[in-house]
Amino acid sequence: MIAYLAYCDRRGAVERVVRATPGILPLGAVDVHELFENARALDALLDLEPETSASAALSTTLDGPPALNIALRSFEDVVLVFAYHLDDEADLPCVAEFALNAFATPGMLGLEPHGSEYFEIQRLNSKLVNSQRTISKTNAQLKKLLEDARTAKSAIEVLERDSLTGLLTEKAFQERARILIEGGSSAKLDVVALDVERFKIVNETFGTIAGDQLLMSIAGAIEEQEKPLLITRARADTFFMLKERAEDSYERMSDRLAAFLSEYPLPMRLQAKLGVYQIDEKPPDVARICDRALMAAESVKNDYNNDLALYDASMRKQMITEQNIVNTMVESIEREDFYVVLQPKVEVAT
Repeated sequence: MIAYLAYCDRRGAVERVVRATPGILPLGAVDVHELFENARALDALLDLEPETSASAALSTTLDGPPALNIALRSFEDVVLVFAYHLDDEADLPCVAEFALNAFATPGMLGLEPHGSEYFEIQRLNSKLVNSQRTISKTNAQLKKLLEDARTAKSAIEVLERDSLTGLLTEKAFQERARILIEGGSSAKLDVVALDVERFKIVNETFGTIAGDQLLMSIAGAIEEQEKPLLITRARADTFFMLKERAEDSYERMSDRLAAFLSEYPLPMRLQAKLGVYQIDEKPPDVARICDRALMAAESVKNDYNNDLALYDASMRKQMITEQNIVNTMVESIEREDFYVVLQPKVEVAT
């Protein structure tokens, strides 16, 4: 499959490449004319009236297919170009995903979203590709299972993986983390909780496919950039990592994660909170360590200036105090410990 999605001006100069098939089309292309042999035909397509569309099949300069299908959508000053070639019908879900990216990224160049039609288009596209994505995901999972069997991996190892992200399940993470922690590693170990803020809004607004894609992208980014010893998706939008402690590493992790989410092609502000539990002597069990790391992450929820917190004993003390207040509240109401005091307002000058 070949696919290329980019914004260009009306002369064909590329202003931003949104996505491109890895290793086939150049992310650094400076002009869409580089992809096609017939420059005159392409110029005619680029000369669109604003808010209009056009499509055609043009001969290509690329090795392989004789021609590429091209669809264009014109805005005020830019044109969205989507060029693609299918080798197999099984690639249709991937092409649909590229199309969804096109609808999800108008804000990248300062273009206004398309109002209620924008979200309606996304919902319709989600419905259209849902069955194909399900089949594609099932085929990928079956392929992985067959590869695991060929490499003599045990059934237990297969079951220890999250079906969506391929990360460890929470139970497998806790067991392996316990072994590493109790093994007396010379390096100091920490557990990091990552909680995606307002993830339910992503599912409600853009659909579960977009939500699943976001979780898979975050999982891939963490594994590639942070290289933790262990990682799990424990709950719908919560990840836990076991990492070796390093100076200023969590501030850098927070910055990298914020940069990744700011570039993610969804037209909403994405934010994730990090909580760190530093494992010292005589640590509690792994489940409690994870709870405390998550408690630290939740302590900076709704704080737009801070995405990172280290767990300390005061957090647990505050939680216990708040719970004690809740536990005694019913009895206090029955004893009429609560009463209303009305303070009249007085004009001091009179």
